[in-house]
Amino acid sequence: MNGVNFVDRLKDLGMPVVSLESAGAIIQKSPGYTHIYMGRLCKAGAIKMIERGKYCLPGTDEYTIASRIVPQSYITGYSALGHYKLTTQITTEMQIIAPKYHRPIRLKNHTAKFSKVKKEFIYGYTVTSNGPIFAEPEKIFIDDLYLHGKQYYTEEFDYAMENNRLDLQKLRTYAQMSNSPTLIRRIAKCLKNYGSDAQKSKSSK
Repeated sequence: MNGVNFVDRLKDLGMPVVSLESAGAIIQKSPGYTHIYMGRLCKAGAIKMIERGKYCLPGTDEYTIASRIVPQSYITGYSALGHYKLTTQITTEMQIIAPKYHRPIRLKNHTAKFSKVKKEFIYGYTVTSNGPIFAEPEKIFIDDLYLHGKQYYTEEFDYAMENNRLDLQKLRTYAQMSNSPTLIRRIAKCLKNYGSDAQKSKSSK
């Protein structure tokens, strides 16, 4: 498979970031041959190496790289809140939820930091073809309580609630899916603070 066909194949598969192992499966070659093959494509500028064994298509943005370098990962925290325009905070750190440990990586303008969680906690995110993967707004606030042990994004939560930016049924469902009684109680308390307003959701509009 020539370089152009390989790049087109990655695009068709929605794989702007690819591992050496996955590349080998695509071209159906041994790890040794695939390593040489990918090295040649890097020299030709057809792909770029992110780190050892991980590559991306030229022009891939740092959010896409950060959320795809570890399979089944997604961006949460301030970067995700910013994506949905739910915060005015500017950060140079991307918080990534991942099923396994990965060292922090420095990208163009951000440092991606990975929080390892149990696989059962990885849900509530949106995948776009060949683009970044962000937590859904509701899951950001679930992640907040899970990672910090308390509500850290209080201003952002208040803003989202006051502007009907959350699907409250989804928020409750995601809390239940965490299988954490403490987290479920904390979400219930957060919603209770809004009284009757907490019975409304954007999905009912």
